[in-house]
Amino acid sequence: MIRSKAAQLRHHTVAPLPGPKRPADGKPTKPGLQLLPPQAPRLKRQRSLLEKIQHRWAKLMAPPAARTQRTQEKASQKTHEATQLLLAHLLVDLPSPEAIDGHLDRINRASRPLTNADAHQATDAFRKCLRMQLFALPPEDLDQLQARVDLAPSGQRDAVLRGLVREIDALRKDRQDILKFFDKALQASENKDPATMDDQLSQAWGKAVRLLQNYQLVGPAEDPVALGEALLKPLCALWLQGQPADDEQLKRFFQAMPASRQAAWLAAGPQHMSVDGRAVDRLLKKAIAQTEATLVAALRDACKAAYEQPSIETLVKLADAWAALQKHCNTLNRPTAAAGFQYRVAMTTRLASEHLKLPDRPLDALSDQELHPLSQALQTLNIPHDPQAFVREIAERQAFRREPCAESLQRALRQLANGDLDVALGYLAEVDRHFESLVPIHEALAGRRLDIDGRTELAYRLFQEVFENAAPHTLKSAFATLNDEQTLLLTQVLMNMGLQAEDDDATDKAAFSRIGTQLLLLKGALAQQLQKTGEMKSLSKEQAQAAAGLLDRKTFAIAFRFTDGLVQRPME
Repeated sequence: MIRSKAAQLRHHTVAPLPGPKRPADGKPTKPGLQLLPPQAPRLKRQRSLLEKIQHRWAKLMAPPAARTQRTQEKASQKTHEATQLLLAHLLVDLPSPEAIDGHLDRINRASRPLTNADAHQATDAFRKCLRMQLFALPPEDLDQLQARVDLAPSGQRDAVLRGLVREIDALRKDRQDILKFFDKALQASENKDPATMDDQLSQAWGKAVRLLQNYQLVGPAEDPVALGEALLKPLCALWLQGQPADDEQLKRFFQAMPASRQAAWLAAGPQHMSVDGRAVDRLLKKAIAQTEATLVAALRDACKAAYEQPSIETLVKLADAWAALQKHCNTLNRPTAAAGFQYRVAMTTRLASEHLKLPDRPLDALSDQELHPLSQALQTLNIPHDPQAFVREIAERQAFRREPCAESLQRALRQLANGDLDVALGYLAEVDRHFESLVPIHEALAGRRLDIDGRTELAYRLFQEVFENAAPHTLKSAFATLNDEQTLLLTQVLMNMGLQAEDDDATDKAAFSRIGTQLLLLKGALAQQLQKTGEMKSLSKEQAQAAAGLLDRKTFAIAFRFTDGLVQRPME
């Protein structure tokens, strides 16, 4: 709670703030405090009598909420100004208790419309303004404030100074947490891992947004996304000041940064922090220019290759190079480079498409690896074509490539329904081989890599196709077999084999682990199809760890034959 003694000290004179010292040449030096940038001075226009009456009438007729909003905005501005004066006095010299009381009295009077004279609300308003102003200070001013407080006599270390120390410590920790993400992003750029680098910078952005919200800098009219990027830029400048990395490392760091983040940082002004961001701007502009030169050279080579050796491959490379340069120029608002290549790309595209007889080339003459890239290239280069024809051809090929895998899965499902786990595992091994061959073909036709979720989605699609052609009693019997405790133990044994991948049998063990995963996914898909998810059994942690030792004689023999003796009972 802020308690002012101004009423008790009316007879005392509040010490005025010391002005800037003048050096020998007579010119005043700049104050050491770097606070938020001041607003440009506004010159009030002289109003006529009619305008004054209209303005007064508008204020009287304004809704109470609007009048309250204006009052609170003015009170907030005055509170921040009073807090600035307190910090400025602390930076110049440690104020006396009477001077501190004077500053607190000014802050209380300024924040009264915000707090309704409530002591707790007044303390909260002061803390928010203090955080905001401390946040704007560079590290050297924070160090100076800390030194002033540390040198203060014990009697003068009242609640205000102790609160100031706590806020400085919290601010430093928050900043340091964000700077750690920059260190990890730099390491990712050295490892040529742009995805990890973007993830680290995104986490830094998330931390910055939460920091702004905690420091009450994000209001209803401010965009937290833009403010988060605007905050990362000065924090990156702070990171550069203590960064031992050489120029080449920093160049690779800024080049690996996504173009959208580069544009956001270049557009960010000096908000919330008095840290010079020109070093970041300089490195960003160098990195952007280098990236643009690389993209221009790649597009020039692609145009030459497509003109001299027109083919599907060279046309796709031309489209990729042109799309990359356009994205770079559009994101960073640098249209000159792309504009200089428009005529050359158009002429090269026309000559290459005529040579390749596009778009009349039959789609069935294209390979699986050419179909999707060509459809994207035709769209990028504005070559007339039928997009739906490509979509239909891709869907038909995907369905055709899934047929061998679906046939083996049907046989495995029938054997599971019969309770013949031994034969079912043989068919599941066929499913695994077909599936591993299907994945790269599916990736080429879809134009994207399949991660774990993508592979699982593809497996569930196969399951649904097989379930639609299976009898209900077959599905129920297969689920009962998969839900049996011995089958669950065998599934766990097979899945555990994937953890042993450092010997000569690593390839076989990885395949057995995938088959175990197939059994688990198939059971889950059957439970959903039959609406029996509540009946699904699972192993305890102890059972999963000792799965091989819990197999009965029959199931262990099946596992031993299927894995060619790789499954062994644990030593007693």
